[in-house]
Amino acid sequence: MGRKIVFALGIAVAAAVVRLYRSTLRQLNAAHDAVTRFHELYSDENFHEIRASATEEFRDTVPESELSALRRKFGARKFSTAGGWWITKGLRSSEITLCFDGEFEAGRAYEQFVWRVYRGDVRLARYRIDEILPPKRQFPTVAGPRQSG
Repeated sequence: MGRKIVFALGIAVAAAVVRLYRSTLRQLNAAHDAVTRFHELYSDENFHEIRASATEEFRDTVPESELSALRRKFGARKFSTAGGWWITKGLRSSEITLCFDGEFEAGRAYEQFVWRVYRGDVRLARYRIDEILPPKRQFPTVAGPRQSG
């Protein structure tokens, strides 16, 4: 009798893990799609739509003028390479953080997106972009004539 209970419990736990995995994968894919949409709107300078589809927290703290200033500084995005990601799951919603190394018209930049997901709805909560500076140029050391003494 005890083995049957343990077996049934094991099956229930495995099923819960599979459901959690599938849910996480759906949310992660939705967040990646949202990044693609953000970049399209950013390149088209449609900052109103970026803000309209974001969380209230984002709209309250990031004016269109700030997004416009970022666009002037970095220019249009050429391409991005996905970096790290992590998910924080809550009882009612999740937060998904996605990081990218990107190439923009003005150079390379690191982007970090934080998306809030609630019932399948993905909204931008935070966005950060930092310039990636090229390494300092190293000049070879030139040795002068040796002095004996």
